[in-house]
Amino acid sequence: MVRTILYSTALYDGVLIKAEEANRGEAYSCPVCQGDMVLKQGTKKRPHFAHKALTENCTPESALHYSFKRLLAEALKAHIISQQPLQIAWSCYWCLEEHVGNLIKRAQRVEVEYRLGPCQPDIALLDANDRVIAVIEVVVTHSPEERVLEYYRQKSIGVVIFRLESEDDLNRIGALMHPDEVDSCLNPRCKRCNTRTNRKDLAIIESICGRCHRPMLVAGILSKGALCGEFYPSDLELAKSKGVRIGYWQSNRSQWRYPTSACPNCQGVIGLPWLWDKHVNPQLNLRTEIFPAGYVCNNCDIDLCGKRQVRWHRGEG
Repeated sequence: MVRTILYSTALYDGVLIKAEEANRGEAYSCPVCQGDMVLKQGTKKRPHFAHKALTENCTPESALHYSFKRLLAEALKAHIISQQPLQIAWSCYWCLEEHVGNLIKRAQRVEVEYRLGPCQPDIALLDANDRVIAVIEVVVTHSPEERVLEYYRQKSIGVVIFRLESEDDLNRIGALMHPDEVDSCLNPRCKRCNTRTNRKDLAIIESICGRCHRPMLVAGILSKGALCGEFYPSDLELAKSKGVRIGYWQSNRSQWRYPTSACPNCQGVIGLPWLWDKHVNPQLNLRTEIFPAGYVCNNCDIDLCGKRQVRWHRGEG
């Protein structure tokens, strides 16, 4: 059931105050039309404000939009002054990964209803050179037009969108926020095709050799939530620096040779078919350490250095 939006905030001596924090008998005014308001604290409806006299073109939706925008702008300014990060978390449309980033990392100034070419975003974040680096759109009834979003993309301006459904959304403003949409990706672009790359991590697993049953370290690559045994040159160097012995395994079916983990005792190597089932499967509950291993373009199958996966066909090299 859709929840009716109420006037949940009002101005008291110029300060925006929530209904649940207000006191009866005080003089309140509407944050949108400046009309006089009274506090309602009954038993049938949650605390809210109401106009003493109805004002044309003033709605609870417009008041919610204004209140969220103002409270968020005040929070942004406070974090910039105190130099405390204001984190947001989102699922990235471009790389399909989960990101957490500091919304004010490069911001030095906050502007509300900032005129920006053909656009007027609800909130604009500007850097030390007065360049708009990100905008925040607060949506209650109308979403930004596609031409506006395309303008932001052309100017390389990140877009953060909050979609509000009730006054409860005012509580979304905090030290870690979850916007509904973020048109920005933290991963670097591929130098070849210019698409967003994907982060990869190196997993070092304390496992047991399947041949001699002695302890051994096994390396795997973690990317987009999946573990695999495909290594780039930098991955192998990192694995070696963490104590993993590298050997080479050949598939009799495909005739390809792949780098893989080797036992330091018997020198036996782990074939790719057994890598998951006997070594890196999380259900095995083996002690694992994770190390950042850079980025890879899944479109070009190269890393940021332009290197391809290490493997070669029988008879090569």
